[in-house]
Amino acid sequence: MVCRFNPNLNKPLTWFSHEEGKYFIEARMNFDWKNTAAILMGKTFSKKPTFWITPKVGFLFGFNSDGYNGFSPEINCGGAYKAFHYFAMNQCALSFGGGNPSFYYEYTQLGYNTKYFNINCAFQFFKSLVSHTDVYIDIGPQVFIPIQKFYIKPWYTIDPGHVFIRKFVIGVGYHF
Repeated sequence: MVCRFNPNLNKPLTWFSHEEGKYFIEARMNFDWKNTAAILMGKTFSKKPTFWITPKVGFLFGFNSDGYNGFSPEINCGGAYKAFHYFAMNQCALSFGGGNPSFYYEYTQLGYNTKYFNINCAFQFFKSLVSHTDVYIDIGPQVFIPIQKFYIKPWYTIDPGHVFIRKFVIGVGYHF
């Protein structure tokens, strides 16, 4: 999470997820913290397409002294109704000692689907669980553009508490 709020970090974020039945596994790199990999597992519960929830648990593994080692419980939820959709991810990372603090992270996305693209309002929030540290927020418009099995996801953000932090992020993905 910190890596997304550091404008000097130029490492790519990679993320792989797979759901088999209702069971979920996820592997990611440089998402939670710089120079860190994560593996999480969970189970999705849903009764209707309008709401689903996936509690997950996993571990973070740092590759060097800048990396993060810790335990990570997480809850994702989302759903869709007609052309509208929503998604939320809530994570608490608990450090296994070292110099890195435990933290809380949340990502929320509300959107509208059109025939050719989705338009979203996306918000992410990062707070170190150390007293007297800043809260970092990214909020702004995001577009999801599918191109067959690929997608492009440009996102322009501002941080209301740190008005000098403005970012333009482009995500590129592939659906298996």
